[in-house]
Amino acid sequence: MIHIHLYGELTDIVGKEKIEMSSFQSLRKCLDALKEEFPSLNSKVYRVALNNEIIDEDVQLKQGDIIALMPPFAGG
Repeated sequence: MIHIHLYGELTDIVGKEKIEMSSFQSLRKCLDALKEEFPSLNSKVYRVALNNEIIDEDVQLKQGDIIALMPPFAGG
């Protein structure tokens, strides 16, 4: 299983803060499946972290990985 943590408005779209998905070979395939299930994610801006590290490229996934989807944060 891959664990996905969602924050901010992304939680509202998905309806919960954490979900689990079947294992995927790559991050891109996992995100594509998530966007297919929740099409509203396609229009949102967010960063992706894998196991607590922000990433900008496609990587291979393994059992137990934690993906975090984080919209822009504001504050001061």
